[in-house]
Amino acid sequence: MRPSIALLSAPSPAKLPFEIVERKGIGHPDTICDALAENLSATLSRAYLQRFGRILHHNVDKALLVGGVARPAFGARAANSDRAGSLSRDQDRWRH
Repeated sequence: MRPSIALLSAPSPAKLPFEIVERKGIGHPDTICDALAENLSATLSRAYLQRFGRILHHNVDKALLVGGVARPAFGARAANSDRAGSLSRDQDRWRH
């Protein structure tokens, strides 16, 4: 596939009377993931400084927030997933 370059045919956003932006609140999954990744990076940086005397390169900016429903009960089997999405596909199987 060959890359192509094209001129912008729409007006520049700076020349428009307003701009529409997306605001994500404190409970939005992206906001939660960003906060967790930032906290992990800060904690890892402190651990690197303590152990190696400098901050080593690390990439912890990718996160996936997975939710679900749980009904714990005695004798219930645990469900686990080795990849994102496989539990959500089968969620109706686990409902009582």
